[in-house]
Amino acid sequence: MNENIMAMVAELESNFPIKWEQHDKIKDLHFKIYDDRGYKFGIDKEFNEKRFDYMRFYYKGEKGEIYTLDETECIVRIPDKMSWEEFRGIGAILSITSKYMNSIKFNKMSELARVWKYDK
Repeated sequence: MNENIMAMVAELESNFPIKWEQHDKIKDLHFKIYDDRGYKFGIDKEFNEKRFDYMRFYYKGEKGEIYTLDETECIVRIPDKMSWEEFRGIGAILSITSKYMNSIKFNKMSELARVWKYDK
């Protein structure tokens, strides 16, 4: 269980110095991953990647977020303005994350997806 998230985290850790759970702008990357019940990856044993809800990451002090809508769509929020180095790093983070997220068979449609898709 959670093998895709574990593999994603391992690849991120191998590419970026990570400091979990601390907002230390000296380190390159840190992040938090939650499922739709509020369980946090790496903290709560009940976390389930098939219920992935969102990931919040900080790269060199810049915040990014990835939200699951359903099996095929997500929302990505990244800064509008950043340095080229930050752009390269955030691009790599998104590339690694998308590779593993595409392998997960989500068993839900998020509340956010219902609002975006059906509340028009």
